[in-house]
Amino acid sequence: KFNHVSGMLRISQVSHHRIDKIDDVLKKGDKVTVKVIKKEGNRLDLSIKALLPTPFAQFKSEHKVGDRVKGVVVSKLPFGVILEMAKDVKGLLHKNEYSWNPKDNFDAYLKIGDEIEVAILSIDSKNEKISLSKRAIEYNPWSKLNLRLGEVIQVRVEKVTNDGIFISYESVDGFIPAKEAHNDPKVNIADHYQVGDVVEAKVIEFDKEGWNLKLSVKKLLDQRERAEYEKYLGDQEEETIKLGDLIDLEKK
Repeated sequence: KFNHVSGMLRISQVSHHRIDKIDDVLKKGDKVTVKVIKKEGNRLDLSIKALLPTPFAQFKSEHKVGDRVKGVVVSKLPFGVILEMAKDVKGLLHKNEYSWNPKDNFDAYLKIGDEIEVAILSIDSKNEKISLSKRAIEYNPWSKLNLRLGEVIQVRVEKVTNDGIFISYESVDGFIPAKEAHNDPKVNIADHYQVGDVVEAKVIEFDKEGWNLKLSVKKLLDQRERAEYEKYLGDQEEETIKLGDLIDLEKK
């Protein structure tokens, strides 16, 4: 009521946030500022929230693209998760923006209620949508890594299994399949390799975008044995020529 005029302030017009009981926020005698949103005869419909910025507008006024924010996982979808950064302000963390590593399973790592830090990728004011990224604030160890197929590098053994050897190289993970671990099929890789060993291997697969590095010790050993064999043949040829010359001299 104001002066001698009365109006109706519906519970849905008190706040942009959900209110279950009007008594929780207003009581008789409180003075509030309202806006007239509808008039029918002597009846007035009033609103407090019409004078307040929406939660999205408030968030947008305080944040910009590139800012880091913390959000709580409130929903999980096949293509990503929904995070709530402020009350009633939600954004999408797409599964492609969860990690630089395409092998990371965001669905297995995140659960409802988890709080994570992300960066704001975009803010769509018209549709009130916010896109988020976790990988944008993380270091990508593959970004500056450039390897050529056939290149020989030194790697550290991190784990040995029946399937092969897990290795590390300049902070990235790689793999040497069991069949590529040695050129002698009789060698037991579990006995031949130990965690912490530094070994040389040849690059046989390298995909920076897919975070895939595969190596071969076998191909490197085969190459070196072939080089030794060719060198031996060359030495034999030289010796043959020298013996021939001696025989010719003897005949003369």
